[in-house]
Amino acid sequence: MKLSKNILADYWKTNEKKFQRIVDEMDFRPCGVWYTDAFLFLSICDLLEVDMIIESGRAWGVSTELFAKYFDFEIHSVERVPDRADDIARPVLEKYDNVKLYENCIFNVGRDIIRNNYDKNIGIFIDGPKGKMAQDNAEEHLDYSNVKVMGFHDREDVEECDFHTFTLDFLPSYMYLNNKIFEKDPEQRDNGKLGWGCLVKIK
Repeated sequence: MKLSKNILADYWKTNEKKFQRIVDEMDFRPCGVWYTDAFLFLSICDLLEVDMIIESGRAWGVSTELFAKYFDFEIHSVERVPDRADDIARPVLEKYDNVKLYENCIFNVGRDIIRNNYDKNIGIFIDGPKGKMAQDNAEEHLDYSNVKVMGFHDREDVEECDFHTFTLDFLPSYMYLNNKIFEKDPEQRDNGKLGWGCLVKIK
């Protein structure tokens, strides 16, 4: 399926109430993705008929929980430094039957997860490692034929991608979905009107 900005905008209109319901169900946790960043990735996954997600970089588990609430298929979440926040993330995420948690590096376990699920259309969300060079290395490492889309968090560069939170003109209308974050942590507004950026590549 060839995705366009208009198709994506229509999807957001159709699913706005679903987005809001999930946000209402979320408890605030610090240092997570903005909800709109996750919804951009999830909406593209849905349109591309992805049926499994691999996440690299779990931290407090905000994006992981959003993924688990949005879909009923398996979410494989990999965290290299679980001591940082797993005491907060794990009790929340273990409530979801579709979440599988790994305490490891994506370079150690990512390929095995993909190879063991060749029957799946996979979406990969990389929130760690950080930085373009490290994320480019992860992208190359995980580039398999059954990987259909990759999302990269905390990316301000808008070149060499199919969609980006900074370039979608309909997205500012949905920034209210992040109000819970702004109310609990007002300094998040210092990250700019559209946050740190989420970049998406369709494979």
